[in-house]
Amino acid sequence: MLETLNRADTFVFDKSGTLTHGSPAVNGIEGDWPPDQLLRLAASLERASAHPYAQAIVREAGVRSLQLLHAERLDERPGRGIAGTVEGMQVVVGSASWLLSQGILPPANARIASADMRSSSDSVVHIAVNRRWAGLIRLQDRLREDAGTVVRTLSAYGEVWMATGDREQAASRIAAATGIRRVRAGLLPEHKLGLLQELRGRGRRVVMVGDGANDSAALAAADVGIALASGHAAALETGDIVIVGGRLSQVGEIYKLARRTMRNIRQNLLIALLYNAVMIPLAVAGLLDPRVACVGMASSSLLVVGNAARLRRAAAGRRRRRPA
Repeated sequence: MLETLNRADTFVFDKSGTLTHGSPAVNGIEGDWPPDQLLRLAASLERASAHPYAQAIVREAGVRSLQLLHAERLDERPGRGIAGTVEGMQVVVGSASWLLSQGILPPANARIASADMRSSSDSVVHIAVNRRWAGLIRLQDRLREDAGTVVRTLSAYGEVWMATGDREQAASRIAAATGIRRVRAGLLPEHKLGLLQELRGRGRRVVMVGDGANDSAALAAADVGIALASGHAAALETGDIVIVGGRLSQVGEIYKLARRTMRNIRQNLLIALLYNAVMIPLAVAGLLDPRVACVGMASSSLLVVGNAARLRRAAAGRRRRRPA
């Protein structure tokens, strides 16, 4: 695994919960229904979902002390949204494209509002009731403090991509803040998988970093999949490497460790080769005292062990530098 990671030249990051904290907050509610009523309907469905946006909607309903309703016939579609029946009403909560695919169109005034929001960096979740658009909820997530550092570190070794199911405007905000130049937005899980296959088809060695159920297929398809332990169980099961504690900065540290480890192995092979190539022929030819050859063998072994031990000291140094 370390050898594969050492050769990686392309790094693909999920956005929500990976480059961001994964704890978005509701930033506004708009629509034809009263805001609290829209929030109540959405939260009644979303409490069955583990998606960060779903949890944010449920938290906001709790802050507003809204009594949630019983929901049944739930149907969650990864990367799209969730649908179900709430008090006899058919409620759909999800992306605009998913609602459109079901023939649910916003009224004219809502389309005008959506046009005004195109420059907004908020993520948007739409709500439909009985196959009629009812409103939307705007959410915003905070960028991880170490995201920019990780992207800059990995950019020195290859291409860095962002692959997200979120709106292009929201993705662009995070990309600009971290320095990512290659962005694919509005992706469903199968589209993320397609991107990984496309990159690998070009001969790229790809590392995928994600945390959610929407990333599990892409994590499995990558040369190396890195899952944040704060994420969804499906991502943890498919990741080749799991980062305990969900610290994004460890992605860069793991990659550097892989490069140091492979360099260390090559150095140790060179040390052993030099001994065998020089000392043994001299000893066989009688040009070297066997006692000196024995000392040389012991010295080469000590050099190999000491060189390998430098990796452990480097790891210990990083732990000491880590803030409390």
